[in-house]
Amino acid sequence: MNLSLKKRMLVAFCYILLGMVSMLGMLSMVPLALQAGPLHEAIKNKEQARTMRLVDGGADINEKDEIGGLPIFYAIALGEEKIVTYLIGKGVDLKSRAFTEELTVLEYACSFRNLKIIRSLLEAGANLYTGSYTPLYLASERGFTDVVKFLLEKKVKVNGRKNYVPMVAASYNGHGDVMRLLLENGVRVSKKYKKGMNALMIASQRGRRYAMAIAIKYGSKLEAKNTAGKTALHLAIEARQFYAIRLLLDKGASVTTKDRKQEDALQKAKKTGIKKLIRLVKKYAVS
Repeated sequence: MNLSLKKRMLVAFCYILLGMVSMLGMLSMVPLALQAGPLHEAIKNKEQARTMRLVDGGADINEKDEIGGLPIFYAIALGEEKIVTYLIGKGVDLKSRAFTEELTVLEYACSFRNLKIIRSLLEAGANLYTGSYTPLYLASERGFTDVVKFLLEKKVKVNGRKNYVPMVAASYNGHGDVMRLLLENGVRVSKKYKKGMNALMIASQRGRRYAMAIAIKYGSKLEAKNTAGKTALHLAIEARQFYAIRLLLDKGASVTTKDRKQEDALQKAKKTGIKKLIRLVKKYAVS
């Protein structure tokens, strides 16, 4: 997920917290500029009866607040299943996007861990592919194995979209169990993404050892190279990921393979200046 979207979601969570503050009788402490409409406030305060009265009285269920959040988004974030079901029944626009048109209702729901809400949205006709990120990408990014498994059972497309690939998100964040599910449902472990990076390379660079172990178990080649000619070992050394380096070496990664700059693992280790790291690579270079 890009930084701007993360910031908007963080602001949304802050709004929810502000709603909780109001429940404690401290709403006067909240600047008026941060207060949303009555329907948003009722949902953030978890006031089911008031929410229904407002909607029955004509409140617009598709009105966005000042940061682009629909009322149903707050219900989803708070896990208010009854309010979500109620808003669906009242005809909330499931195609509408929030937070500067970036997230669909279903995508937002997959950012949280509530399968009942996700099921309700799908049963109501929410589309799995209308948004920018796809629900599977967001669930994979967060490591929600139960949500990922549910979506895969729905036969969703597993490779995602450019810049928003489930396997990349899972390996980057070290979600090995999600990687396993993706690999068992058609994703190739050798598939390369931006700059020729595969799952093992991404996980190695981040020091995500469990994710690395999953990639290796499913057949990832230790000597595969990215567009710069770097292997997973090269990337781990450059990132100073000591334990990832040791895992790769223990699995048989070559210390003599060179990248496009004609640098091998030991040369890269020496460039870090870290004696412990240099000793480790030297140990395997002479063995």
